[in-house]
Amino acid sequence: MPGGRKHTKTEMEGVLAKVAQLDRQGCNQFQIAAAVGVTQPCVCQYLKKIRERYAETTLRERGELVAEKLAQYRDALRELHEAWEGAKKDAVTVEVEEVPVEDCAVCGGSGERPEKKVGKRVTPAGPCGACNGKGQIGGVTKIVTTIENRLPAAAYFGLILRILKAERELLGLDAPKVDKEPVTSDNWHVLLDYVPPGPVPDEVEERIYSSGSTPSPDEAVTARPA
Repeated sequence: MPGGRKHTKTEMEGVLAKVAQLDRQGCNQFQIAAAVGVTQPCVCQYLKKIRERYAETTLRERGELVAEKLAQYRDALRELHEAWEGAKKDAVTVEVEEVPVEDCAVCGGSGERPEKKVGKRVTPAGPCGACNGKGQIGGVTKIVTTIENRLPAAAYFGLILRILKAERELLGLDAPKVDKEPVTSDNWHVLLDYVPPGPVPDEVEERIYSSGSTPSPDEAVTARPA
């Protein structure tokens, strides 16, 4: 304050808030000075401090957003790697097949084996060996397991590469790209933009001439007698 006491820290924050509000409303520095009760140079310093705070806040918020995006990229990348590893495992297929129940063809469904005489050998009657005396066969659950080797899906790898590219762009790790205009018969002059000015130095010649044993072409022309 001109000709008065200095603002306390709390009062200064209130003044800065008022100055920032008037500045956002489009008031010029003289109008702000009249409204706040300070000089125009003071308003200039206040606005400089306010804009520095804006810049610090913007950088801090951007850093927080970058960190949040990086965390999201890392989470997605971890899940993709887990899916990638899972896709490389062998595929196991289990098929369950029920065998239908049928009458035993040996005993005709009776479950008994009749007496059988072959020469002098007599086989007494008893339970049928084909169906174990049950008279029926089948009703058994048949399980077929198939193991197939497979390659991981290429889609996982493509998504991983896209996330890595997005992370590089977010951190600015890639060199900036230079878009060159394609050369045609109408704009051949753009080639001149890529030609360095003056002679291109030759490293081998520079080493030879720097040794002092051989004069450079310019020195040889200078030393030539008239």
